[in-house]
Amino acid sequence: RILSYADDKTLRLWDKDGNLLKVLDGHSDKIKGVEILEDGRILSYADDKTLRLWDMDGKLLNVLEGHTKTINGMEILEDGRILSYADDKTLRLWDKDGNLLKVLDGHSDKIKGVEILEDGRILSYADDKTLRLWDMDGKLLNVLEGHTKTINGMEILEDGRILSYADDKTLRLWDRDGNILKILYIESNDDIIEENKNIIVINKNRLYISVV
Repeated sequence: RILSYADDKTLRLWDKDGNLLKVLDGHSDKIKGVEILEDGRILSYADDKTLRLWDMDGKLLNVLEGHTKTINGMEILEDGRILSYADDKTLRLWDKDGNLLKVLDGHSDKIKGVEILEDGRILSYADDKTLRLWDMDGKLLNVLEGHTKTINGMEILEDGRILSYADDKTLRLWDRDGNILKILYIESNDDIIEENKNIIVINKNRLYISVV
């Protein structure tokens, strides 16, 4: 079957031949993203500041309410719990049925991205120029401070180290616990940095890592 979602505030479920099966109504603003859970249930989020949980046939099961500004994304944890993050400066941790478990407070500006680390810890970054490391239950472990302008992204290296990059023309390399290891300075987003045969390429705001 096929699932589509749109700015018309609906999701649509189609059979494999493209015949409409069901319209999933409920959101009151444009839908921004969808995840299909391991058990086939559907999780959507929209500009109405809610997430909605549907069964595999499109029946609404739960409305995940609490965010007060635009939701920017969601992640599904290994144990099925749901993590959402938003412009309201919070992350919210929900159980697999959409019941709120914890609000992760700490950032002072809108949250732009999240990574779930291999050991289940949570790494977030925001427009407050910081990254924050949380344990799997939402307890704050460390604040990664140093960037002086907007953080544009982060990458998790194979050995667990963290690489962040920002409009301050730096990349910052952190150990897996969020302690700073090295600062790499660049002139522009088209630079190629080579240092002792360790190469980082930044091209058109996309970060490519060969070896660090």
